[in-house]
Amino acid sequence: MLERQYEVLEILQGLTVKEAYENQGYRYREDTSTRGLLAVLLRLLIWSGSERP
Repeated sequence: MLERQYEVLEILQGLTVKEAYENQGYRYREDTSTRGLLAVLLRLLIWSGSERP
């Protein structure tokens, strides 16, 4: 039983984040661009880190 647990752990540690989410049922669309979303998220992160009046 312990051997099997280590085998599963090794498999899980080899997964990418995307693969882990896909195993949970998430589906990704390859025909859309996320660059616009990435730019918005970066702006929000920069804005939230700056001093506000």
